[in-house]
Amino acid sequence: EPRRILSRSRFELDGFGAVTIEPGGGAANLEAELREAEAALTRLLRGSGAASEAEARQAFAQRQELEAEMKLLSARRDALVPDGLDAARARLRAAEAALGRLAASAQDDAAGDDAAANEEPAAAGEAVAERLVVALEAARRHASAADRALDAARRGSEAATLRRVAAESDLTHLKSQAERLSAEIAAAEAAIPREVLVARLAEADIDCDAKRGRLALRDSERGAEGPDAAEARRRDAEKALRQIGETVQRLRDETLGLEGEVRVAGGSGVGEAAGLLEERIVDLERRRARVAIEAEASRLLYTTLIEAQRAAREHWLGPIKTRVAPFLKLIHPESDIDLDEETLELKGILRAGVEERFERLSAGAREQVAVVTRLALAQVLKQGGHPATVILDDALVNTDEIRLERMHRVLREAARELQVIVLTCRERDFRDLGAPMFRL
Repeated sequence: EPRRILSRSRFELDGFGAVTIEPGGGAANLEAELREAEAALTRLLRGSGAASEAEARQAFAQRQELEAEMKLLSARRDALVPDGLDAARARLRAAEAALGRLAASAQDDAAGDDAAANEEPAAAGEAVAERLVVALEAARRHASAADRALDAARRGSEAATLRRVAAESDLTHLKSQAERLSAEIAAAEAAIPREVLVARLAEADIDCDAKRGRLALRDSERGAEGPDAAEARRRDAEKALRQIGETVQRLRDETLGLEGEVRVAGGSGVGEAAGLLEERIVDLERRRARVAIEAEASRLLYTTLIEAQRAAREHWLGPIKTRVAPFLKLIHPESDIDLDEETLELKGILRAGVEERFERLSAGAREQVAVVTRLALAQVLKQGGHPATVILDDALVNTDEIRLERMHRVLREAARELQVIVLTCRERDFRDLGAPMFRL
């Protein structure tokens, strides 16, 4: 499972030891700065009363909607009473007073006309009175409608004012929080720009992946079998190094004891022995350094041989399979050989995805697969500048006539590039091959 390593970490490998990885690129500092930024964001969200950044953005959007609604209500109020609420109230009172005066004047005029002269009929006065009453009622209805509209506008204005005040308060708080957060982010980016942090984090990830790859390669190399001689030399060198270290420590202890005896004995005749011991210690130190160098050389040799062994397998395995494919197709279509990755020995063949072990094949099939593999190996050697002759000594005695004819085609194809010599006591099997024949 992939793991991101941001600090010094130690991994125990069962059966191998332990590996300590120190990521580069300041990954630990980047992690600390990231945690500080997240903590600052959490404090700002807690101060604004929001549980998350999304909730804070939603609250800000609601405040903007309230401000838009408040502006709409204010526009409607201005359309109904463009001169203001006080001017509308004054006009309403003036209209009511004018209506009262008009009604009183109409009643007085009707009474005076009836008393002074009886020329106009009473029906005319009643008609005038009725018209005045109708006009008064209409005026009152308009006034009542104006009052209701005014009250509705007043209530809407008051509600809008309350919402505006609340929205302004919340908006002010959010703006202050946003300004503080912006200031903290700007300060952090001024110290280390965001692009630098992202680049450092990417470099840390790349370095971690590279170290993980080297660790996997080292583990695979440890699991591979190395040359026995190099391994034995390495163990002997380490054992000798430990023995020399123990000898040096023992001699140092003896030196301390002898120095004490010299001081007690007054130094008579002991200086020469101490000098000899010092020379022996110096000689052993030189031997220990030499053995340490040899041990390191053995380790390097062991690692080099392992790498060379792996490179050799990769160098031979692929080309041999590539060269053997055309030959194998002539005798066993839709099949491929299976070689041992360590020894390059034949393990078997694959037919339609099914593996057949080499030892379980028929005698004729084993002969044919072995011959085409030798031919492919000779072609690879020639391609690498090492031409080789292929000598077959009665290698196809168990092959039936049909596959023997196919093997003749294989040998003719191989003979275009290689020298192929067939030693046989069965002359009739190769009479149709068309190659020169020599009898011994």
